[in-house]
Formats: sequence, structure tokens, C-alpha cells
Amino acid sequence: MKRALLALVLLAVPAFAQGKQVPGVRTPNEGASRVYLGSPEDVLEAGVEAAEQLSLAVTRAPDGSIFIASPTPWLKPGPVSYPRTLVVHVRALSARETELLVEEEGKDKSPGAEARISGYHERVATALGDIRPKKAIIPKHPLEAQGEPVLIKQVDLVGMRPSEDSEDLRAWPLSREYSKEIATSLWRLSGSVPLHFTPTSQRRLMVLDGQVRMSVGTRNFWVASGDFVVIPKAVRAQMDVEPGSKATLLVIESPAVDDAKTVWLEDKDKKKPAN
Repeated sequence: MKRALLALVLLAVPAFAQGKQVPGVRTPNEGASRVYLGSPEDVLEAGVEAAEQLSLAVTRAPDGSIFIASPTPWLKPGPVSYPRTLVVHVRALSARETELLVEEEGKDKSPGAEARISGYHERVATALGDIRPKKAIIPKHPLEAQGEPVLIKQVDLVGMRPSEDSEDLRAWPLSREYSKEIATSLWRLSGSVPLHFTPTSQRRLMVLDGQVRMSVGTRNFWVASGDFVVIPKAVRAQMDVEPGSKATLLVIESPAVDDAKTVWLEDKDKKKPAN
């Protein structure tokens, strides 16, 4: 009986040496290409997290099928260094199985490449194990709605047409919710907006950068980055910046301001405000 058990152990040792039993990875888990027991989205997230743990800079392809992880000046010291860029391919085999192929850039094979790729895969497996428990499916609430966010990057403003465009002020409409008549816009103030009021609309302003001198009702004050102001409807307001200065404000109007109904108490054409 003892001899039989010893024989089974000896037979099992070579199989174990081919690849460790790692939860979340289908055997044989060795080499540059490995199959993970997870969705493509989860495996991609784990791959990115593993690269970031090694202080590698990640650049993703738009379709999520490939990303590169490049060495940076602030690489973390460790037993295995990563001097070359990793090219990581993600391919869905099924809803629950995803292949991850890792290659190093360069035509010549670098010494230690196998150890680096294996070390990276081990980090991916660990990260995937941490991700999966967080992915509990929460049922949709009866009052919950399906919708998409509005996302506008700074670079998108270059291709957008300003709703206001003058020497003193440029404004871009970011979004408008017509059912509630709420409009959101970004203002870049480089001059003055003369005294005026909006009879039917309230304005909320958050200063993102710079300083603005404001007059609202009977109060005169300065606001700076991080300050928030509410201008009630039908209350007179004026704003300007110091000569040569600029300020950026996030403006929310409720309801959306009708320019035709705005009452200008000063000559806006003379002071060159926005239309």
C-alpha cells in the first residue's frame, strides 16, 4: 500500500511541475499564452491592473483586444525587471473563458523574457481572483432607468461650436435636459459681462480656475477656484476679471436661459460681452 501511494506521488510531481494549479486559470497554465476562467472584460481589467502594479504605462486599443505595457522611469524594484514593452492580446474563447497572450517587443529574444512573462501572468491571475468577488450582480430596481452618461473631454471642445463667442467670453453648451429645462455650459471669461438679469432663470456657477469679480443684487465680492455662486432669477448680476486674466466657470441654468428675454441694464455691445 505504501509503495502504491509513493508511486502516485512520484507520478503527480511532473504534472505539478508543468504548471501550478492557480484558481481562475485553465491548465496547463504555462507559456506566453494562457486561458483564464473569466470574461474578456474582467481579464482585461486584471491585465491592466497587473501592469500598473509593475509601474508599466498602459495604452489600450479602442476595441479592448490588445494593449501595450511600457516601462517607465519609476519602475518598481523587484526580483524580475521589465526593461521591454509587453504586448498583451485578449481573445474571448467563450463567455467565461478568455485567452491572454503576452509578448515582448523586439525581434531578438531578451534574456529572462520567459521569467518576466510568467511573473506577469501570475499577477494577472491574482488580480482576476480579487476582481471576481466584486462582480456581484445587483438586480435592476423598479424605479431604475437605463441611460448613457454625457462625457466631454477637453479635446472635444476644439471641435465644438461655441454658443457664445466674443472677445470677453466664450461659452460651450455641454448638455441640456429638455424635460427639466436645465442647461449646462462651460464659460471661459477673459473680459466682462455687463449688468443684466434673466427674468425666468436661475444660474449656478462653479469657478474651476481663475478669479472673478462679481456683483449680484446689492453685493460685490470676489470668487476663486472651488467657489460656488447661485444667482437667483430676475436678480441683477455682473462679472469681470482683471485685465489680462482669465477664468473658467461651470454654469448650470434652470430653466435654460432664453437670450431673447435677457434684460441688459448696461450696453453689452459697448463692453463686448457674449451675445
